[in-house]
Parts: sequence; structure tokens; C-alpha cells
Amino acid sequence: MKYIAKYKFPWLLCMLFSIALLASCSKEERGGGIGSAGNRNPPITLTAGESYTLSTAMQFDYPADTAVTWTCEPLGVVSMDSINTVVSFDTIPVIDPGNYKINGWDTTGITITASVKITAETASQTAITVKIGTAGPRTWQIHIRAGNSGGLTEDEGVVFNGITWATRNVNTPGYFVAEPKDYGLYYQWNSSTGWSVTGARNGWDDSWNGNESIAWEEVNTPCPAGWRIPTDRELNDLAKVNNRWETRKDTINGKPVDVNGRAFGDEPNILFLPAAGYLSREGTYYEDNLGGFYWGSRIYSDSYPYCFSFGNDVPKVGDNFHYVGFSCRCVKDTDGSTE
Repeated sequence: MKYIAKYKFPWLLCMLFSIALLASCSKEERGGGIGSAGNRNPPITLTAGESYTLSTAMQFDYPADTAVTWTCEPLGVVSMDSINTVVSFDTIPVIDPGNYKINGWDTTGITITASVKITAETASQTAITVKIGTAGPRTWQIHIRAGNSGGLTEDEGVVFNGITWATRNVNTPGYFVAEPKDYGLYYQWNSSTGWSVTGARNGWDDSWNGNESIAWEEVNTPCPAGWRIPTDRELNDLAKVNNRWETRKDTINGKPVDVNGRAFGDEPNILFLPAAGYLSREGTYYEDNLGGFYWGSRIYSDSYPYCFSFGNDVPKVGDNFHYVGFSCRCVKDTDGSTE
């Protein structure tokens, strides 16, 4: 039954090298870009209304120009505040050769750490650049999706094998995202708490056991009223539907953006599941636009919950730990029942 290892997805191993490990978290918002190799940092995806701290550190010989300049192009996409610059000096002791005592300190270098808090204002994209002293500039590409608060409570759905599948992922509990290509939030199994890929993970439980339940409890369902998490049988039925890896084109601020995923069915009944990635046990985000991971409602025989996953290969149904964060795609019986 196992198609994945508990700690690693085998088909993901060859892709993990692309995950940016430069991000560091602060208490209030995520931050990153420290010590980047080269002048361009990994792209960052934010959600409208959320904050993120950009920071970078550069070393110079002493003395050095310590001027720091932040620029944003185009303007109006993010706001910038809490700009901060910390200058630290690298020193070595001066030893008196007669008595081997330290007579003082010589400054040999300077480390300049610059940071700025940005808040995403609108769904678009922008580039933020920092220039420190005489060093070359460092740039972050910022992609901003629509906000995570609220969303839709109704969906027209697509019917396969007598089951109506929502055309959108779950956003905050009780709401769908605005568009089928939007990622939504990530949920640990049998939990009603949704997590974004940005922001602090305060309250994330890396030992979550699904409340020791054998099925996703109704009180914890993140689905809108009238919808539920699909069973393993329904996930298996979906995997048998004609499907393909598909890249959908989107335009943000006049620039093309690719959204990968799997499309199920044929026109006019198409169900698109975005490759939204997942949150690991530690709450780290992996596989953005590379793989999709969706929960089932029940427990497999060895006490781990069912899940549905895909990359650019065929979708599979298997099981995984309760504490990872996967997407949720809701269903209901075609007659409207959620039983």
C-alpha cells in the first residue's frame, strides 16, 4: 500500500535541491535572503495582507561605506517599514610582546546587516533591491496572491462517479479560494486550523496525532457547509479519471505566471488541482508548483491517514503522518448529502 516513505517522498528527492534554504523566521513574520549566493535571492510568494522580513548581511574590509538604500519597482505593490541597519565590527587583539597583555583591539572588518519589513498590499508582483555601500545590489522577486481571509462558500462542482468535487481548494475554514488555481491553506489531518506558507507558525504541533480519530471529525472539517473531505474510495475513483499534468497561464500585473497541477476529466467538466506543495513536520514549505498533496477523510490500516498526491506523473493514493500540512479539496454526494 505504501507508495511513499514516511519522512520523504521518493519522487521528491531529486527536486528538493531547488528548495530555498535561505529563509529565516522571526516571531511576527517570515524573513529570508540572508547570505545569498550571488545577487539574486530566491523568489518569495506572499499573500495579500501578510508581512515578511527581508534581510541580508554583507562583509567589508575596514573602513567601509555603510550607506544602505532600499528600492521597490513597481511601487504600490508592497509597503516597507521597520527599516533597520546593524553594523558590527570584526576585531583582533593587539598583544604587548613584552608582557603578553592585550593593549587594545584592531578593527579588521565590518559586517552590515540590513533588514526591512514588507507588507503585501495587492495581488501582483514586484522587485525589491537593497544596495549596501559599494557592494553590488541584491534583489528579491516578490509574488503576491489574493488574500487568505474569507472566500467563497458556494461552488458549482464537477461530478465524477456520482460525487461532486469542488473546483477550488479550501481557504480559511468554511471557505473556498477565489479561483481554481489558487492554493488555499494547509491543514494537518483532522484539524480545523489552516496554515499559510507565509507568516509565523505559532501553535504548529509537530507531534499532532489527529486527535487519535479514525476519521476526520465533522467538528474539525475545514470544508464549507454541505461539503466534506473525500474518502479513500473517492480518491481512488478520482485517480482513475482521465487526467494530465497541466500548466495554466495567469497574468499578474501584466506579467505571465505559470501555475502547475493536474486536470481531471474532459471538457466541459474539468477539475483542476494545483500543485500547491505541502508543509513538513517542522512546518517548512516544500514542492511549490511541483507536487500536489491532498487529504482523505479516513485512517489506513496502520493508523496513518489516507492522502492523494501527484507530480507530473500519475496520481496515487497512499497514507502519511497526521502532522504534515496538506491541501483540502472537498466533495459532496451529487444529491447534496455529505454522508
